Amino acid sequence: MKIPSSTWAAVGVLAATWAVPAVAEPPDARRRADMRQKHDASVREHAQELMQQLARDKDPEVRAHAATVLGKIKVVDAIPVLTTAVADGDPGVRAAAAGALWRLAPESRGAVPALEKALGDATPLVRLNAAGALNALDAGTPSKMAAVLGPLLSDADLAKSAAEVLVSTDLENADVRRYVLEGLTRGEGDVRKAIVLGMADARLSRSDPSRQGGRGAGGRRPRGPGDPAASQGAGRGARRGSEGREHGGPRGGDAGALPSEWRCAAARPRGSPPEATLISLTRAAPAAASR
Repeated sequence: MKIPSSTWAAVGVLAATWAVPAVAEPPDARRRADMRQKHDASVREHAQELMQQLARDKDPEVRAHAATVLGKIKVVDAIPVLTTAVADGDPGVRAAAAGALWRLAPESRGAVPALEKALGDATPLVRLNAAGALNALDAGTPSKMAAVLGPLLSDADLAKSAAEVLVSTDLENADVRRYVLEGLTRGEGDVRKAIVLGMADARLSRSDPSRQGGRGAGGRRPRGPGDPAASQGAGRGARRGSEGREHGGPRGGDAGALPSEWRCAAARPRGSPPEATLISLTRAAPAAASR
């Protein structure tokens, strides 16, 4: 049978198509891919060195620094060694490890038992960071968080950080409200501001589900630890520079979103607002949040 010339022409086109070599990857794309691979390999190598330092170095400052950096660069593989470090013999290391687990939430859920034990630590900063981590993991009851964070509202170095975490738990809880009222009544200006802005965030979270992050009437949870370096209560082992004061997530809501009486309560001199007014403002937060 004679094959039509048109068929041969089609076969020729296909053959020519198959014979076309693959287009080479642009040099810039190759360089970028190589740089990414080298960077990733360098980060992995650095993370391994930090984990070795945290687990084995005899200098507590080195261990605390390693724990801090592992949290900041989000090394999930470091969670087991960080969990062990929450029970380190040095308070600065314990605080840095708890802070790193806070930053690594929610992946650090396996550290919950160690963090719960750390709530009873003798060092205030360890308790703060452990409570912040448990709150971020949704693993601590509001009453338990209030019992740990409430007393820290009188700590000049940790009060603001404690207030930010406390107000993100559950403003409907009686224990939380009691300490929030105390902070509004007796706290310094930055503590009162943190509480009031937290109430604003709770209000905005209720009206916008995409912002929700706390339980009940609470707002978004702070996503990073306090500063062990700033804490006088952390003991000699909590050395300057072992953790950064940065509650990684956004602060509370915009003060402009608050009712005017809340803004006034935050601006008044310490101790000046009538207690009855503060009680009504504190208890009104959940109701206002649902408006």
